[in-house]
Amino acid sequence: MEKYFYHEKEGIYLDYDFVAKEHSKFVTLVSLYPFALAVSSNKERALKVLPYLELSSGISCTTNHDDDVFYQWDHPAMWGESALIAYMVLKNVEADVEAKRIEEKYMTIIEKEFKKTGKLWEKYSAIDGSVMNAEYAAPLFYGLNGCSLSNICERKRMKLDIFIPDLFYII
Repeated sequence: MEKYFYHEKEGIYLDYDFVAKEHSKFVTLVSLYPFALAVSSNKERALKVLPYLELSSGISCTTNHDDDVFYQWDHPAMWGESALIAYMVLKNVEADVEAKRIEEKYMTIIEKEFKKTGKLWEKYSAIDGSVMNAEYAAPLFYGLNGCSLSNICERKRMKLDIFIPDLFYII
């Protein structure tokens, strides 16, 4: 992991192209995986990823890039599992203030959109918290997002400000 994926200059883990023998030119959520999988517990390295991916309303799956093609996981898409991974990584490296901030941003979006539409959605914009309809119209919440929401609520022993049976019926 260190040999191929850790980028000394950036100070973070990046995807590595074994054919071209170079690191990815943009940061993705994968940069947090070594901390989620206990390959590293270095708090400073984990925190270096946040400026690349954390936006005003949450954690984006990737940094912005100049490609003409947009995919469902591209900037500024935030999925439930991306919020959960970032939250868990930050808790793992004892960055509790940052973990709380990521969790609060995600939960704010979930509650806001549920109150507005009566539904939970597959993905949201990490810029403004709106439902993300890029590449295709956002479908209702899927299992991974439901699992992420449930996990964050359980870890935080939170109570959502929405009617839980309705929430889990949708999930």
